[in-house]
Amino acid sequence: MKRYLTLGALAALAATPAVVDAKTTTRTYTTTLTGAAESPGPGDPNGRGSAVIKVRGAKLCYDIKLRNVAGSAAAHIHEGTKGKAGDVLIALFGNASNASRRKGCVEPGAEKLRRLRADPRGFYVNVHNAEYPNGAVRGQLKKR
Repeated sequence: MKRYLTLGALAALAATPAVVDAKTTTRTYTTTLTGAAESPGPGDPNGRGSAVIKVRGAKLCYDIKLRNVAGSAAAHIHEGTKGKAGDVLIALFGNASNASRRKGCVEPGAEKLRRLRADPRGFYVNVHNAEYPNGAVRGQLKKR
């Protein structure tokens, strides 16, 4: 009798749809950053880089690498599709540095993270510096 109950319980469990827990699931988004992608331009014509964004629970962590960019003063995730400028959704950093790599974590709030998870291609990363205050390099996010 116990054997049948166990098999029945396992069958019921197998038929239950999987639930994804945003608190324990890490979502990773990436982009290649270029000055040519900056909109409206101009961005830094020689600027290049990459950004990796990881979201887990309430935390968003970033790893931005830059090449041929004269420092960085701020970086944001903006709402906007390719070629379109948009409002800042999430501020990543806002302190000037000459470092070619910037890493850190922020907690932007559940609603902003929900929007990013729902449509990562509708957002982009851009890095600002003194020479290009509207954006030196930019890249559209995509799910990895």
